Amino acid sequence: MNGKVVNKQWLKNMLQPLRDYQLQCGYPSVFVGEFSTLRWKNGVAQWLADFTSSFNEWNWDWTYFNYGDPDQYGSQGWSDVDL
Repeated sequence: MNGKVVNKQWLKNMLQPLRDYQLQCGYPSVFVGEFSTLRWKNGVAQWLADFTSSFNEWNWDWTYFNYGDPDQYGSQGWSDVDL
């Protein structure tokens, strides 16, 4: 992304201030809502695995968002993507 490597470590570094705030305030979880990606983009399976595994590791709740055309963003066709 803009010449930067976007991987699980990048994501965790980006979200660490929110994680710190969660722990400081004693909140049991954070809700991450309405994120998605086009299912045919390169690296999408790893991107989703990195995001969701990070959220799960921190016990955060999350919802994948199907925007508009379910064939582009939704679950139809995910069977051909190795998650």
